[in-house]
Amino acid sequence: MIFKKLVSFFLSLLAFVGVLFAQPTQKVSGKAKKLFDIALENYRHKEFSEALSTLEKAIEKQPDYIEAYILKAEISSYQGLNIATIESYEKVLELWPNPKPSIYYSLANAEFKEGLYDDSKATLDILLQKDNLGPSLEEDAIKLSKNAEFASWAIKNPVPFNPENLGLNVNTPEEDYHPCLTLDENTLIFTRKEKEGFDRYGNPNYKEDFYYSRKTNEGWGLAENMGPPLNTKSNEGAQSISMDGRYMYFTACHRPDGVGSCDIYRAYNTADGWGEPENLGKALNSQKWDSQPTISADGRTLFFVSSRAGGKGQKDIWYSVLGFDSEWGKPQVCSFNSEGNELSPFIHPDGQTLYFASDGYPGMGGFDIFLVRKNEDGEWGTPINLGYPINTYNDEHGLIVNPKGNKAYFTSDREETIGKLDIYAFELYEDARPNAVGYAEGMVRDMVTKKGLHSTLEMVDLSTEEVVATALSDEKDGTYKIALPSNRNYAANVTSAGYLFHSENFTLKSETGEEVYLTMVIDLQKIEIGKSVVLKNIFFETGSFKLAGESKAELNKLVTFLQQNSDLKIEIGGHTDNVGSAKDNQILSENRAKSVYNYLLKNQIELNRLSFKGYGQNKPIDTNDTEKGRANNRRTEFRVVGI
Repeated sequence: MIFKKLVSFFLSLLAFVGVLFAQPTQKVSGKAKKLFDIALENYRHKEFSEALSTLEKAIEKQPDYIEAYILKAEISSYQGLNIATIESYEKVLELWPNPKPSIYYSLANAEFKEGLYDDSKATLDILLQKDNLGPSLEEDAIKLSKNAEFASWAIKNPVPFNPENLGLNVNTPEEDYHPCLTLDENTLIFTRKEKEGFDRYGNPNYKEDFYYSRKTNEGWGLAENMGPPLNTKSNEGAQSISMDGRYMYFTACHRPDGVGSCDIYRAYNTADGWGEPENLGKALNSQKWDSQPTISADGRTLFFVSSRAGGKGQKDIWYSVLGFDSEWGKPQVCSFNSEGNELSPFIHPDGQTLYFASDGYPGMGGFDIFLVRKNEDGEWGTPINLGYPINTYNDEHGLIVNPKGNKAYFTSDREETIGKLDIYAFELYEDARPNAVGYAEGMVRDMVTKKGLHSTLEMVDLSTEEVVATALSDEKDGTYKIALPSNRNYAANVTSAGYLFHSENFTLKSETGEEVYLTMVIDLQKIEIGKSVVLKNIFFETGSFKLAGESKAELNKLVTFLQQNSDLKIEIGGHTDNVGSAKDNQILSENRAKSVYNYLLKNQIELNRLSFKGYGQNKPIDTNDTEKGRANNRRTEFRVVGI
């Protein structure tokens, strides 16, 4: 921040000098000129109050002193005094018949910063009619004009917005920011900046740590420090929690194992607590600034902000995909970046909607919050500004949205804050919402011992055959939690070394719009001769042995399982209910078993490892007196016949 202020000051000084050289010849009294020179020296030494006071005296001596008004405007602009800046530049234009074009731009910029968007647009219209602006000034003026036009429209067309401060249990008199939520929305994790002692000059030192708050019946509980090893004596921040709460990605700077100035780290949460954070290494981090990570719901795509070369602007949003070898792939720059700066990305659990801040697209001023969605081809579309009053002429960033998609959280320094920065929540208006996401949770166990198993869970959309999400159950207790887009039909495939795989099918759907979740306790059988598995996601057309398209995902999982267990021999068994003749059911069951058998042969599974048999209606596993029971009896399964 100090560096940014210094840069702003020197740019302001250079701008003033540039205007000074273009100043028309003006007769100035000796007393006024002497006072101006003193004020200019004050300005160069950043003695702003003294400079402004002296300039007022110079203007008293000579009310038409153009240079004095210009310097007054530059100092006021640097101090963020927009009204004073506007008044001074308006006086310059009144006194200077043919001013340098940059005066108009500086006036328009001050009007824009003050939220006077129509005035800013009118000033820019005058500027853009002038000749010989130069490519840089013309480009800046066109960009600011688009911003002013959008901002004016946005104010006249506000979006619903009613932010609610999260209260004293979360927010403090200092800075609380960068919120993130667990999938069940019961835990809020955020970054807090606190005073920690003083330097030798008596100035307070600050330290950034992670805090968390649990949801209670009365609201958010009192936030607690997350402690070591996540928090250290140094600063940590800008965190993202995985949907199952097991991984946390965050930013840390100037550490001994760092690759660049700031790097992205990851910590794993076990039954014994958080493990030691690890640097994600040179495959992902660069020698530049890498920060503000956000992890996708399936844990395989990490979005982050970087100042590395190869982007479109100074800071861009990049992404890296985790390979099946557990290595992060080469980062790629996102297509939706502007030529400005992008910050604070958040990928929603729907995997299709990403929120971020940008100063490179038309907006209200500074950084605005945008959303961008993936289209049907999986490509990112055009960013959409979230509108006013979510965005204002101040900086806005750091927005996240809950899995249901109806509630957003962000950080603001608005007037009613408890501290310097507070965390707020608000209902997100309909057009800015992502797709609603539900979740499945439960436990994977050994069928006999009932002890938790470390396993891989894959959730497949039956209509698209796409693996929507992948999760690992906990190594110690076998628990899992996985985010899934709502209103879809899913196949769940669960695998663990030394066990037969398990399949389920289910629908996540809500008729009322409430949160959708499913609890599944999954028992796996050890690979032993005689053990069998019902293939619940193999489907046939009614009364036929032709495999339906939705069966492909499960069949491919069976192929993979047999490839990984190359000594295994299985029998494919077909079963029916008791509707129709026993003879017809026997033939149908044999043909259905043979269809699966043929699919496996076509996918390079050896003939001597496979057999098939039709059992017709002779081995029911449920009653044939109900439709649900008959559906359970119509099944395909495999049985281990050799190891």
